[in-house]
Amino acid sequence: MNHINFSIVLGQRGTTNRPAPIDHSTNEITHKYFWNKVPEYIKPNSIVVAETGTSEFGVFNMQSSKDTTYISQILWGSIGYSVGAAVGAAIADRFRQLFLFVGDGSFQLTFQEISVLLHHGLTPVIFLLNNDGYLIEKLIHGPERDYNNYQMWQYSKTLDFFGAHLERNTSTGCSKVGFEFKVSTRQEFEAAMDSITAQPDKMHFVEVVMPRFDAPRELELLVAASESR
Repeated sequence: MNHINFSIVLGQRGTTNRPAPIDHSTNEITHKYFWNKVPEYIKPNSIVVAETGTSEFGVFNMQSSKDTTYISQILWGSIGYSVGAAVGAAIADRFRQLFLFVGDGSFQLTFQEISVLLHHGLTPVIFLLNNDGYLIEKLIHGPERDYNNYQMWQYSKTLDFFGAHLERNTSTGCSKVGFEFKVSTRQEFEAAMDSITAQPDKMHFVEVVMPRFDAPRELELLVAASESR
C-alpha cells in the first residue's frame, strides 16, 4: 500500500501541511513537539500503525517518506485495533521496521497482543502515549467526567510482564528487547530515540508522558467544529 494522505479526512485536498511550530518555552512532550520530531527517526519504507484517537489525528500531517505504509482504523473508531493490527503487519513483512502509536486507554483493551509480538520474535518500536485518560471523550463531553478515567498502569514494564526476559522465552526465539522505559521530557525522548535507532534488531517500548489535555491541532479543530453545530 502506498503513502496515504490522511488530510482528506478533514476535508482538505492536496499536499499535507507540516504541524504547527514547536513551542520551545516548555520541556513537556506536547503533541506539536512529538509529531514534528518523531518523523526524524522513521526510516524510508517503514510501516506506521496509528491507533484511533490522538495517535490517529497526530499522524494526519506527519512528514515521512512517500514509501511509508500507514495503517489506521478510521471508519468504526474501534479503540484497541492498532495493537493487533501491528502484529499482522509485522508478521506479513518482517523486513520493514514498524512503528506503533497507541494511547493508554486503547492499549488497555488489547495489550495482550504484545505477548504475540514477543513470541514471534518481532521488532516493532512501540510508542505508548500516556495522557491519563480518554482524551477525545474529555474534549467532547467534559474534562472531569469520571467515566473517562481508569486505572493507571506501569506501562513501561509491559515487556517484562509478558516474559520478555525469561530464559525459557529468550532461548526459543522471543524478541530481543532494547529500550523499555518512560520518558517525560524532550531530552529523555531524544536520548531514547538515539538508543532505539542504534538497535533496529530489537523490540522497543517507549511510554511517552504527555500533558493531560494536550491534543493534536487536527483533533482540536474537529472538536471545535462539532461544538459549533
